[in-house]
Amino acid sequence: FTGGMGLRDQMPGIVTRYYYALGVDARIPLKVMPGPLLTTHSLASSSGTVRAMAVMKVAGTTWTLFVGVGQRVYSSTDGSTFSLSQNLGASRVITSMVVYQGDQTNPFLFVGVEAGQKFWSYDGTTWTEHATLEGVHFVALEDELWRSYKSSNDWFVAKSTDGGATSTWAAGIQVGDRATAITEMIPYDDRAYVFKEDQVYTLQRNASSVAAEV
Repeated sequence: FTGGMGLRDQMPGIVTRYYYALGVDARIPLKVMPGPLLTTHSLASSSGTVRAMAVMKVAGTTWTLFVGVGQRVYSSTDGSTFSLSQNLGASRVITSMVVYQGDQTNPFLFVGVEAGQKFWSYDGTTWTEHATLEGVHFVALEDELWRSYKSSNDWFVAKSTDGGATSTWAAGIQVGDRATAITEMIPYDDRAYVFKEDQVYTLQRNASSVAAEV
């Protein structure tokens, strides 16, 4: 089992290479270890697929895991027992979660939902649906919070720097073909990648435009 990389195809001539392991962890030479223990958790009254997860320190004291499934948000403080934190209501499907503090005293959890519905925020006590704005995907870039949204069949991104339940937002920025849907936003290093149906774009802090990836 020495010298292997866990791949079916290996360089010839090294007879001690392993090919692959099933049900065990064989990353360390001369040692076979049990794989990671996976535990299934039940979420009461849930339906659909887990679409988003986030961890937030609630009220500055309690680390809490939030899980978004369908129209419901569940929470756990021990990683094993989950309870319903909020039902966002019919026709709402959770798509993303991000924790962002901005200039607030404590961080807020921002919850994106599929296009056509307003986004939600949570301060550890109160859930608030934004009065006017939609948000499908959220990503935090340093001291900025960005959201994607659909307006009149066109897709944009916009930023906020204050956060909170009544967060204010700058004007939207067009990303490529406005009519092509944004499917995901993922942070990496000092930027975020905006995935669309036809292209991938780079979003950087304090951006006024979004650049297409080659």
